[in-house]
Order: sequence, then structure tokens, then C-alpha cells
Amino acid sequence: MKSGFSGVVPWLLIAAGCASGPAPADPGERARLALQRAAAAASAGFQSREIGEFGGMADMALEPRPVEIDGGWSGDLLWAKPSGQQVMRRHGRLVAETKRGWRLRDATLPNGKPVPFLPEPKLLFTMLAELPPEECAVVRTEAGKVGELPVTIVTWQPRGPGAEDLLDAGVLPTPPGGAPSGMFARVGARAPRTTRELTLAIHVDDGGTLRRLGAHVLERQPMPRQGAVRVWETSSDGTVTEFDPAAEAAIVAGAVEWIGGLPRRGLARIENEVTWSIDLSPVAPPAPALDPSARAALGF
Repeated sequence: MKSGFSGVVPWLLIAAGCASGPAPADPGERARLALQRAAAAASAGFQSREIGEFGGMADMALEPRPVEIDGGWSGDLLWAKPSGQQVMRRHGRLVAETKRGWRLRDATLPNGKPVPFLPEPKLLFTMLAELPPEECAVVRTEAGKVGELPVTIVTWQPRGPGAEDLLDAGVLPTPPGGAPSGMFARVGARAPRTTRELTLAIHVDDGGTLRRLGAHVLERQPMPRQGAVRVWETSSDGTVTEFDPAAEAAIVAGAVEWIGGLPRRGLARIENEVTWSIDLSPVAPPAPALDPSARAALGF
């Protein structure tokens, strides 16, 4: 049975109704218009890449493994192949292709691996386009490329209620969980409240089309008060030493390198981060064929 979705998607749908008139001179408005066009697209293909890093493991020199996913969407249906496992999602329900046909899944793929973050492109682009301008001022612009296509990279650092709503909505991945390596030595000690910082890199081509969206989410625990709670850290060789707030503060205040419109520096032990990007394609991969039970599970 065919799913009824074509694998060829007219990319011009992204610019439908929006292509007339000159492009806005203001980079922030240009980025916002590109997001609006992407949200209006009926369907498209995508490639996403996610890297999470845990500040508590900084001394172990472990290279984080990126999670890369190819897929596509049409209307409210998304299909993708994480870890070689074919999945489809619609209205919050996920089905995965197994040896016994399509089956509903929650957090685990048929191969036993966890379901990674899967984007909801239309919702994500809509929420970004609707962020209040006063909460997402442009902090920098630069020239770049997506593949061989020249783009302008517009960087936003949203702050305020809109940014908090965005981070709480589940439309962006979250940094790896767990307490940083500073462990509160006193039993029952309460960890301080975590703060979050969001940076967005919006890659727009000369025609005003969104080609890539990059996001960086940094979570940081406030520096523990010296003397209030003794905090300890454990090195990879098992050595236990007292947590050094001054050294942590120096890392947090360190120089930032900008790569692809996103900030990059060493992580303090009180920090975790995730860097994620989604590239949009003019041609979506074909949607898999669904059996009747899978179509019913997805609400068709």
C-alpha cells in the first residue's frame, strides 16, 4: 500500500505568497521572513545533526558522537531514519518499522536504542517567527555556506519569556542530563537552580529562503557558595579534589569562538550544552508505505 505522499517536493512552496517585493534590509526581519516561509512550506526534506556535551566529563577528553538523521515531512506527518530505524510521527504518536510490521513506540527504537530528538519543523519555525522582536535582537551577522550555496548567517540570542517558552515547548533538543561533576557532598543538599542560554543561527540564501537553522542551548548551575556546601569533583583517574569556584568562573568568562553563527568555548564543570542544526532540502525522501494498523495508529 502506498502512503500517498510524493518524494519530490516543490521547494518554491516555501516562498509561496512571500516572494514578491525586495528583501528586507534589516537582517533580523530577513531572518524572520525566512522562518515564516519555512513554516508555510507544505513539505520538505531535512538533515539534522545533534551533539551534546557534559561539562563534568571535560577532563576525560571524550569526543562526543553526533546524532545525524535524514528525513522529511508533509503536513503534520514526519518520517525519519534514526540509527537505521525507520520511524513516522504524527500528532505526537510514533510508529517504528519492526520485523513484525509497524508498531507504536514511545522512547525506544526496535534495536533497543533510545528515540533521539526528532524535530517538528513547522511548529519550530512558527514559534521562532513569532518571537517578540525585542527579545531576539541580532547579535552578529556573517557570510557562510550551506554546501556550496552562499548564505547570510543571522545570529539571535533570545532572552525573556518567549525564549523560556521555546525551551520548554520541546521543539529544540536539551543538553545531556545529570548533575555536573561538582557533587554536593552534604547529604540532602539542594542543587541550585539551573539557568539556560539559547543562541540561534539562521542561514538565509540570497533569495530569502531558509537553508539551515542552528541552535545552541547551554545549561549552567549557579556557582556554589564557598563554605555553604562543600563541593567536590572527581577526575578520570579517580582523584577527588575540592571544587574550585574561581577556576569555574574563569572558564565561564573565557573567550568565545563563533562557528557557523554559534558560540563555542570550553565547558565549565557546572555546564552542559547541546548544539543542533537542521538543513532543509528541496527534495524530500519518499515517505514509507504504511500498513492499515500503522495508519490507524497515526490517525489517518
